[in-house]
Amino acid sequence: MITVYYILFFAFSFVLLYYRRRVIPYMPIFNLVIDSSFSYFVSLSFATYYRPLVYGMIFIWMSKGINFKNKYFFPFLLFFIYSLISVVNSAEFLYSVKGYFQMVLSMSMFLLGYTYFNSIKKLDKLNKVTHLVIVLSLIFTLAGYIFGIGRFLNYSEDEEVIGLLGTGGMYSAALAIGILPFTIRSQKKDLFRNGIIVLSIITYIFILLNVRRVAILIPIIGLLVYSLLYRKRFKSLIGIFAGIIILILLKPYYYDILAQRFLLRKETGKFEKGFYKTEPRFLETLTILENTFFFKDPVKSLIGSDLFASGWTDKKQEGRMLHNDFAVLLDGAGIFGVLIYLWLYISLFYYITSKKIPPSDFSSAIKATYLSILTISILLTLNGSLTLITVRSFIFLYLGALLKIYLLKDKQVIRKSIVPKK
Repeated sequence: MITVYYILFFAFSFVLLYYRRRVIPYMPIFNLVIDSSFSYFVSLSFATYYRPLVYGMIFIWMSKGINFKNKYFFPFLLFFIYSLISVVNSAEFLYSVKGYFQMVLSMSMFLLGYTYFNSIKKLDKLNKVTHLVIVLSLIFTLAGYIFGIGRFLNYSEDEEVIGLLGTGGMYSAALAIGILPFTIRSQKKDLFRNGIIVLSIITYIFILLNVRRVAILIPIIGLLVYSLLYRKRFKSLIGIFAGIIILILLKPYYYDILAQRFLLRKETGKFEKGFYKTEPRFLETLTILENTFFFKDPVKSLIGSDLFASGWTDKKQEGRMLHNDFAVLLDGAGIFGVLIYLWLYISLFYYITSKKIPPSDFSSAIKATYLSILTISILLTLNGSLTLITVRSFIFLYLGALLKIYLLKDKQVIRKSIVPKK
């Protein structure tokens, strides 16, 4: 299998060198393949370094096209610069640098998305790529179940193989399902539209079987936020209801396995009332909040220290790093760092809600999708995702692309091209 992945990496390198910036819509697929390769490549192996190399080449090719003075980019650039200062002063420099680049690679996709996606044709291509994400995620997962390859279920003492992507690798598929009502518009033929919907439901079943709470919630939150904000609310809710009916009808094929894995997870106390009070993420956040806002070390409280290496001592003693993003930033970047990060997210919300765009099916769909993705991003932030390149690059690429298309002036042309022919 390692040989197969080397062939895939070589093939993508050839495509990258030939198409250059035009590979940007396909980056979610590239990241998915990289994630699946970690079933065979160890950490800090070739696959680890290959991804930033590809990103670096794309940024170089796009550098002339990116307007760094763009007001929409300023919160990102400020956060990157501030974080870099903390990283440079880190006592665990190499570990901090690794985390920093993982964060920057994903979040800077907003700049690429906003710069590159200047037409509905390009956005349609990205929408179709999200369908490939669903299909490939299903293939990688099925390969694990059928051939016994890939990673093991996190919460089982038995070595239950759940595919090449494991549990965390399914976040991208979950996101793709969560924004399906919008992306499905790019499929003009009913056969493809219906096929993607069916495959999405099957993929979600495998997400359920992984019993990873955040991955399960991502499609639910994405679909609900979209349905509540989209002007044709009743139509969207009917679609969600139809999906639930299909899941119920397919219940005999997966319920026994789901129930067994649910019990395994329940035995860890994850579904008990008040379980969060014993959650390491919750407890570590309380500790960081206490240390910061009681100003036991005033300088550290304000500007932090050892960003992305926070909890390094705890790691040696307890085998655990800080997970919650706000705990990581509060401890590593201080109060100022968290305020900048919060301002970034408030800005992302303000960018699209403050614009007075003439009401239309297009503008409503774009805005609803943008805000659903932003909500999903906040969920991931609470869970801990700063260094998850694959799903966060997917998120910020879409946020940048959707904002750019939303702000385009020729709304009539856009509206006609995005709504599928009946």
